[in-house]
Amino acid sequence: MIHKQITLSLPSDVLQAFKEPVDTLEKKFRLYLAIMLYREAELSMERAAKLAGLGIEDFLYELSKHNVSVFNFPAEQLKKELESI
Repeated sequence: MIHKQITLSLPSDVLQAFKEPVDTLEKKFRLYLAIMLYREAELSMERAAKLAGLGIEDFLYELSKHNVSVFNFPAEQLKKELESI
């Protein structure tokens, strides 16, 4: 798989507000992006989990922590997702 890099530029004071190392923030931002794209049905659960750098079970846990429903897409897509697990 070919990867492309996206750079996010943030003001220093915003980064300092997080009080976390940059690599931790990168993981957190990837997770938040994956959750949002999954919630908006832009990515399947499998792809969102990959984007977040997590397995399906861990991604499901993160969805529940962030009050995001697992059942936010059509029944056919849900069936496909369950068959791929």
